[in-house]
Amino acid sequence: MKLTKNNYFTIKNQYISNSKISDYLKDPEYFYKKHVTGEIKFEMTPSMIIGKAVDIYLTNSPKKFHDTYTYACLKKDDPEMFAENKDTTKEILTKSQYDKVINICESVTRTSAYKVFKKFKKQEILQKDMKLGIFKGLCGIPDGFQITKDKCTIVDLKTSSTIQPNKYHYHCLEFGYYRQLALYADLIQNKYPEVKYFKYYHLVVENTGDINRVATFEFDPLLIEDERQILYKIIKEIADTKVFKFHDVSFKNAEKIWK
Repeated sequence: MKLTKNNYFTIKNQYISNSKISDYLKDPEYFYKKHVTGEIKFEMTPSMIIGKAVDIYLTNSPKKFHDTYTYACLKKDDPEMFAENKDTTKEILTKSQYDKVINICESVTRTSAYKVFKKFKKQEILQKDMKLGIFKGLCGIPDGFQITKDKCTIVDLKTSSTIQPNKYHYHCLEFGYYRQLALYADLIQNKYPEVKYFKYYHLVVENTGDINRVATFEFDPLLIEDERQILYKIIKEIADTKVFKFHDVSFKNAEKIWK
């Protein structure tokens, strides 16, 4: 099966992605019902809506963003926009969401880092065909990467409530971002076997406050390689699972939090 923009984010995608692994780690039964049977429908959170719009603006173009989104308004505030929205096929954001995306993206596009990122190969759908139990392989979509001979630089765009390095480290742990980079490296080497070395970066913009500050973070390749070994163990566990049961708890296996 060839993954495309039309089927990637649907139940037809029978490949394991980092977001699916995150759901498996939350609860195997939840993972199964969401990504295999489709009993649990995917719903975007407000932060995910903002993140998706920011991605379209920064990895495609401002034009693509404006072609994709509009904002809701009252007739008395903007009669022309109100009339246009009645028949629009665009996704409708609230005015505050729309303005927030614009402000975030304008903060990023001013930076030297973004000018470098613009030259990268962006949002290529990568897949690795292999038998993994009921799944057909692995998949991922890096925001951007660039290959020079045997070296590859990966840059992922992120919105975050913090850009403080120590807090952002725990943010990455919480959302599985190190594991995500490890998966991207595996997928890139599968398609581009000449790649032997990686550099890993996040281009991060704050999504809270009046000023959307921007930061760049470079990650230790050894950290990502360690995460890659953990990734393989989780993938094997998913592949070997016959019945995806909910994660039960008891007082016998209670986590100990001691002074």
